[in-house]
Amino acid sequence: AADAAPKAFQPQHLSGGDVGLLEPAGRDVIVIQAARARQSTSKLVKLGTRMPAASCIGGHVLLAYNSGRASHRSDEIRANGYALDRGGAEPGRNVVAAPVANRQGRVLGALMVSVPITADEDDLERVVNATLAFARTLTFAGQTAEVDFLAQARPKASTPPRRS
Repeated sequence: AADAAPKAFQPQHLSGGDVGLLEPAGRDVIVIQAARARQSTSKLVKLGTRMPAASCIGGHVLLAYNSGRASHRSDEIRANGYALDRGGAEPGRNVVAAPVANRQGRVLGALMVSVPITADEDDLERVVNATLAFARTLTFAGQTAEVDFLAQARPKASTPPRRS
């Protein structure tokens, strides 16, 4: 099928957390590929887990891009290009989710990364950036997803560089 499951999933690009790839299944999502840290406490990122799309941050990403319904949360996810849950679904863990699309830009899945909460915001920013970069390189049906979901969030005019 043209929209078959991903052929490449290399979680070694994201270290320090659990990584799952979700695909929609009606009103649910299913974790179709997963890599878990050795001492993982994540309940969301387990191979074969099926859950209502509205119950996890990866499902919210899929709904934002595919449901056709407008909401504040969906608008925010599309503007940012990702969703972040700070300990809500999994106490003690931050979960970042980003859309995975085919070459035509159709969102076919979501990459979800669950990491222990730290006080270091730079560390969380690194996880968000790595998740976005990795989501853009995942392959569906032999085509690399190269769609830049952050394009709409970038300023239209460039700002002149600061002078020291």
